[in-house]
Amino acid sequence: MIKLAIAAVVLIAGGVAWLRMQWAVEKNKKTAGKIIDGLKNGTYDAGSFEESLGMTIRKKQLTGDFDQRLFSERISELTNNKLLDKFKIDYAVVESNGRGIVIAEAAIKDVLSAGSKEVTVTYPCWLYLQLDNDNQEMYFKSSMPDGKDHHHLLEDISDVVYERCVVRQA
Repeated sequence: MIKLAIAAVVLIAGGVAWLRMQWAVEKNKKTAGKIIDGLKNGTYDAGSFEESLGMTIRKKQLTGDFDQRLFSERISELTNNKLLDKFKIDYAVVESNGRGIVIAEAAIKDVLSAGSKEVTVTYPCWLYLQLDNDNQEMYFKSSMPDGKDHHHLLEDISDVVYERCVVRQA
């Protein structure tokens, strides 16, 4: 009887965790949609996210022949595409001042602590991009990650954006 009660509590806890996760994912999608609309219609610009996405995730060196115009084109091409089968890029843009934003989500498989069933966990992966042409550097910034998995995903998406949009120029 006690084992049955413990099993029920574990299942309920797992269910509650899953429902909270689904609620957070849906809330993030609605927020992302509103922000993307604001970026498209000029209500927001990429620079307005500098403070809220201020934690440096990666710093990468730019090549001597770096072309910001080509970089901006390649960033925009990422919109509505998947990268590495785990990132869905909802919107990506770099403005003429060298500031940009990538709004994406990552979906990975994980096992909830309450059981052995594998579930898909979705993380928001928003990056603020800042070019420092004087020092030939690019900064990838975001908000504080939710945990180790989220932090690794932010690093991964930074690396992929750099590879696709900067290294490809060389």
